[in-house]
Amino acid sequence: MDYKTTKGMLQMRRMLFLQHGERCSSWLQYLLLLVLFCLGTMPAKAQFIGGTGRGDDKIGLTITTEGLVLIPVQFIGGTGRGDDKIGLTITTEGLVLIPVQFIGGTGRGDIVGTSSTLTTGGASCVNPTIAGVIAAAQSGTAPFDPTAFTSSSAASGETGTIEYKWQSSTMSSSTGFSDIASSNSATYDAGSLTVTTWYKRLARVSCSADWTGAVASNVLKVTLGSLGVATISGKIGWRTDPTVGVINTTVALAGDGTGTVTTLSDGLFSLNVAGSNYTVTPTKTTGKLNGVTALDVARIAQVVGGTLPPFTDPYDFIAADINKSNTLTPTDASTLQNWLLNNPIALSQNKNSWRFIATGTTFSTPYGSPAFWNFPEKYTYTGITTNQIEQNFIGVKMGDLVTPTVNPALKPAPAVPVVFTVPEMAISAGVTVEVPFRCEYFEDLLALQACFWFNPEVLALDAVLPASNMPMQSSNFGTWDLSEGRLRMVWAVASSETKTGSPEMFKLRFRVLQGGYSLSDVLNISQKDMEASAWHTDYRSEQVTLAYAPLTEAQQRGETVPGGVGFELYQNEPNPFVNKTAIGFHLPEATTATLTVYDETGRVVFTQKGDFAKGYSAISLDRALLNTTGILYYTLETPTDSATKKMIQMK
Repeated sequence: MDYKTTKGMLQMRRMLFLQHGERCSSWLQYLLLLVLFCLGTMPAKAQFIGGTGRGDDKIGLTITTEGLVLIPVQFIGGTGRGDDKIGLTITTEGLVLIPVQFIGGTGRGDIVGTSSTLTTGGASCVNPTIAGVIAAAQSGTAPFDPTAFTSSSAASGETGTIEYKWQSSTMSSSTGFSDIASSNSATYDAGSLTVTTWYKRLARVSCSADWTGAVASNVLKVTLGSLGVATISGKIGWRTDPTVGVINTTVALAGDGTGTVTTLSDGLFSLNVAGSNYTVTPTKTTGKLNGVTALDVARIAQVVGGTLPPFTDPYDFIAADINKSNTLTPTDASTLQNWLLNNPIALSQNKNSWRFIATGTTFSTPYGSPAFWNFPEKYTYTGITTNQIEQNFIGVKMGDLVTPTVNPALKPAPAVPVVFTVPEMAISAGVTVEVPFRCEYFEDLLALQACFWFNPEVLALDAVLPASNMPMQSSNFGTWDLSEGRLRMVWAVASSETKTGSPEMFKLRFRVLQGGYSLSDVLNISQKDMEASAWHTDYRSEQVTLAYAPLTEAQQRGETVPGGVGFELYQNEPNPFVNKTAIGFHLPEATTATLTVYDETGRVVFTQKGDFAKGYSAISLDRALLNTTGILYYTLETPTDSATKKMIQMK
């Protein structure tokens, strides 16, 4: 060491001695400081003294000495004694002099003692060298709740406060261990177990930075018996095609244990069981109207009324028993009709929308007899010892009886939509209007359904006024959703009906809440709430539409058409048209009239003959009926009058 370095160190030592000497509070401290100065063992400068957490902006001081270390009073302490300085690490075989008032206690530093002079052999934060023993191995049958694990011998060999953490594995005694949250006590209660599990306990001192140097106890095993956890699994399949799953089916487990699962679109389910006696029962209460139409109502009515022979498929009997009375009666048809009408009372009488029958069931014959209804709707297990697989069920949608297909060997008849026509009108606030509904092409019909929508902010329905001797009566209308502007209509019979011409079926009486609208702006058929369809005897389906008869020129001017108006053929509306148009006319007396439509070459493309009432009537045309485009001519003929007009159908 050169002269300058030696001289600098001496000057630093002299400065430190003077600084510390000024702070000595007794002759004893001053004497000790003097001895250290002479021996070359320097006291730590004030800003470098401290324990854990003394900050990061200064370089700490490490002293290895055989002598004494003097720590000034104001810098004594450990954790929490100030955060602006780095702590002091002392490794010594000698004495550490700490004033009495700063000795020992939580938060008083890292050295605990009872006197002003301590003898220490090293660092004050040492992990245990012995992990201790946990007890005891246990066994049982799942589900099993073992006795809480205890410490038969504690961890030892540490300097500091011991802290524990438990780990578990379901793989083996040596692999797959993971920490158990909030498990820092010497004992641990695992709770109910369903599989064999291994446990061990780690021990460290709380002042350690992490669990790297922790020691591990012995491994404790909780063994589940041979019954253990088994599974009951299977599929809920649709009766028409069992490979298609039934979604949102609740499969419930009852018996020695409970539980539920809900199927996804594949219809699969799996339930874990640990006991031996169980039942598995599927249920579904949602989607009551899925796949159900007025034609299904008619199908039940046909069988119950004897128009058709009894069902030959056992699942048809089950689907038709709407009220689950184990017999088929007219009440089943009525209940299903009220489902479609959204009658809340009918919907609540039977909460189930599906029934589920164990796959492979042999039904008692004859089908529909009292013995037939004893088919199994759940699986029952006694003394399970192995997995129960392929525990499948067949799902039967209640009310879904008719598949809307046509025999491919038959040529389908051309589609002719059933059309309800109402007169267009301007409506004024504060008045009451009665809207007549006439029906065209009501031919060989077995069932019909539709939902009429009206704007509830503009119209309020006061009454449904059925016409006498017409198919639709009050019981065919559902008035439970009028606040939302929905009026449902469902009609179904066992024997088909035909009504020629364009008879008035019913009227709707509305109070007008807001004016400034045309009726067509606020009243129409909603396909969103219910499929608007009609069915024939051969189960062919037709579309149901609503058409507005155009106003006469006088009506458009707001004038009332006088009763003495004679024969009038009006311009079709709209014109030109793309998909639909309506041809209105006025007859001075009730009579037979024929409407004929020709193309430019004179070829007849459409004709309709019917009996019409006195006054205004209209016939709706759909492009599918005309099967042509371009300039067309239409003629209306009665026994006494005839008129022709031109119209244009666009592509």
